[in-house]
Amino acid sequence: LRGDELWQKVRQRPCFQKARPKNDSSVCLKKLDFSIEIGRFLHRPAGWSLAQHPPDGYCACDNSRPTGLFEHSHLNFTMTNEDVQQSGQAQKHTIAVRRTARYYTLGELSANTREIWFAVHGYGQLAEYFIRHFRPLDDGSRVIVAPEALSRFYVKEWTRVGASWITKEERESEIAEYVHYLSDVKAAIWEELQQKGGNPATVRLVGCGFSQGVTTLTRWLLHEKIAAERLVCWGGDIPREFNLPAHFDALNRMKPLFVIGKEDEFITPTVLETMLAHYRSLGLDFEFIPFDGGHVMDAELLHRIVQSW
Repeated sequence: LRGDELWQKVRQRPCFQKARPKNDSSVCLKKLDFSIEIGRFLHRPAGWSLAQHPPDGYCACDNSRPTGLFEHSHLNFTMTNEDVQQSGQAQKHTIAVRRTARYYTLGELSANTREIWFAVHGYGQLAEYFIRHFRPLDDGSRVIVAPEALSRFYVKEWTRVGASWITKEERESEIAEYVHYLSDVKAAIWEELQQKGGNPATVRLVGCGFSQGVTTLTRWLLHEKIAAERLVCWGGDIPREFNLPAHFDALNRMKPLFVIGKEDEFITPTVLETMLAHYRSLGLDFEFIPFDGGHVMDAELLHRIVQSW
């Protein structure tokens, strides 16, 4: 949809209400960027403004149109097939593709391997650098495996690259894909372990995720019913889509450990108390370790924690 055609479509919606008074300065931020989300299609006609007006929603305005208040943060409405054909809107298709993924390891798999760690990085990080936090754990009997998320992007001035496990786009398929990916990495590691004289049946699996890596790791372990010895949740939370009581046996066997910095800008004291109170109310068996720091990994603290087990 374009220009006035889009405007007419908007005005026909029941959620488009009467104009606010022109002297109500709270309704407009002059950003000249009016966005309407129609299914998966985002259209931004030039010369329009979008402004948030809490708690009611968003307002659209410019000098030539009345100011209208939408009931929701985005104007969402279903397009019929006829609408699609008439407007020329693109239709979504999906296709499975082959990808080459990479992972890094510390330590050598052998008959002496007693413990394998899956270290899952956070948003905007790369496995090559994230795995350095685990160097103190490389003692000859332990192997660290750090898979890297499949979506890489530039995070700073087109020089530094990071990776992400998931976004809000195609969320379900991205989760399914990284769950299969992590299982493929585990299968490759276990196969190599056998080839080098190790016994997978006697090797302990430990998972440690940081930030976005916590939800990634937890989804993998619970979806694939993988029996981990321990689960370290560093700067992150168990995904709320899970019915935790249904997974109590698995989670309690992993002895979840939450490590949260006292100055974590994402898990604030209020968020943390709510999170821990939720787990306590459900009867989840977990441990909690606070530390002086922000939303970061601490290699020395990690080493001390592992030594105390």
